[in-house]
Amino acid sequence: MKTILPILIFFSSSLIFAQNTAPILDGIVKEQEWQDAQNFSLDYEIDPGDNTPPPHKTKAYIKYTKTDLYIGFIAYADMKNLRSSIRNRDEGFRDDNVLFGFDTYGDGRYMIALGANPEGNQIDVKVLSNGGDDNYDVNFESRASKQQDNYQVELKIPFANLQFKPAEEMRWKDVFARNTY
Repeated sequence: MKTILPILIFFSSSLIFAQNTAPILDGIVKEQEWQDAQNFSLDYEIDPGDNTPPPHKTKAYIKYTKTDLYIGFIAYADMKNLRSSIRNRDEGFRDDNVLFGFDTYGDGRYMIALGANPEGNQIDVKVLSNGGDDNYDVNFESRASKQQDNYQVELKIPFANLQFKPAEEMRWKDVFARNTY
């Protein structure tokens, strides 16, 4: 029986260009590379629980340079029961995965969600008010690694591949999510 455990954290963030140095995109979230990043923990699951503590911790990090947005995840897991396969693009939804969703205009009309499974296979979707468009593709990089008690995912998203209105300060609506089978 398939069980999906989405774990979400919502926040609204401000981006003021550019504050950080880029991490090395190797699928390993090293503390020294992410020390100046904003960091979050995904403390609630919404299915099957209803805002209950998740069975496994997830840490998320976000930072940026003038040209790219970087997202890092550390997803603690029972590695013997991890669901993870090398798949085609957008088939990673069938596995454990992590996602970063964002609304660059902050008006709730649509959200872009980008992420990867534990193998680094990319998943992306555009979520509209009338459903999702999983044929939507964004050119971004992803790397992942499996550790003893977690898997780690790093994403590099070029700002040039996103739609937004440039400003000195931008307010985006964002969400971090994790799905576990």
